[in-house]
Amino acid sequence: MPMFLQASEDFKGNSLYFYDLNAKANYRINDKNRIFLSGYFGRDKLGFGDNFGIDWGNQTATLRWNHILNPKLFSNTSLIYSKYNYDLKVSSGGSAFNIDSEIKDWNLKQEFQLFSNTRNSWRFGFNSIHHTITPSRFENSNNEGSSNQVSRYGWENALFVNNTYAASPKLSIDYGLRLSAYTILGGDTYNIYDRGLKTDSVVLAKGDFGKTYTYLEPRLSASYRLNPQSSIKEATPAIRKPALVEQFHQRQPH
Repeated sequence: MPMFLQASEDFKGNSLYFYDLNAKANYRINDKNRIFLSGYFGRDKLGFGDNFGIDWGNQTATLRWNHILNPKLFSNTSLIYSKYNYDLKVSSGGSAFNIDSEIKDWNLKQEFQLFSNTRNSWRFGFNSIHHTITPSRFENSNNEGSSNQVSRYGWENALFVNNTYAASPKLSIDYGLRLSAYTILGGDTYNIYDRGLKTDSVVLAKGDFGKTYTYLEPRLSASYRLNPQSSIKEATPAIRKPALVEQFHQRQPH
């Protein structure tokens, strides 16, 4: 596409391209241990000379260690990195402005799989994610109305357990429970609202812990196989119930 744009006098100086790159590799250490590495990198860009330009993209990489503890118990330990960002540039009438935003995550996930018998298989473990969220930043070449929003940080943790029960050759039931918590981390000023109105603000220095929101999430689903080609599935939506613990308001880390 860029080649055809440059071939026309009307579109010279414009740009349009995208790419998607996938990569996978694995290494067998021994009969009980294997390492997997995968990555995805993608980008899209559109530009009309110096007047307008937008580009956005995703990056993600996963390092996973698979370990066989015994014939019935397996372990998967994953370290996952992901990043999404976009950049918008507009120039008109001698002035220019730029808007960009970014979300970046580091994710540690530990999952165990237990095949206790022919009818029951269990999944349980924990998940811990560090979020870096940079809201839209506006920059003006004339420094009028420009804003430089600092990044905000959050720490998401969860414990989970799930069982798949084969009630019959045709009926399978899945049920489980997830305890999740999201903690606000310091580094910015946070506003407090009551029914949409700002009532106060809290300054959290870097290294401070803000409020923690904790939820219990029960889950239930069932699947009935009508024939080799068709099945009926029913699931209850994940219900988020506030747990008893809600703490860490401006608490200093240990």
